[in-house]
Amino acid sequence: MRPYVTLGPPLHRSGGFFPRASTVGSAVPLSMDSIVDYTPQVYSLKDTWRARHRDPEVDNYDRIYAHHEADELRGLTKYHGSVER
Repeated sequence: MRPYVTLGPPLHRSGGFFPRASTVGSAVPLSMDSIVDYTPQVYSLKDTWRARHRDPEVDNYDRIYAHHEADELRGLTKYHGSVER
């Protein structure tokens, strides 16, 4: 797994007791190759504690993308992966 660095304060913090996303922030991949002329892609990073009875987040994105054309989803976050522990 590639390391990431978060940027600034969180974009969102959920106040619920069992939230889908506890915290969402901006993050960039940490580059060990060269810092010169490095223009990283900025990602949204979700920190979640998912209840076992809930579907993984990727399943939600798969359902959305399966029922809509790409041009309808312009601006929607693209799911890149997760780590479950």
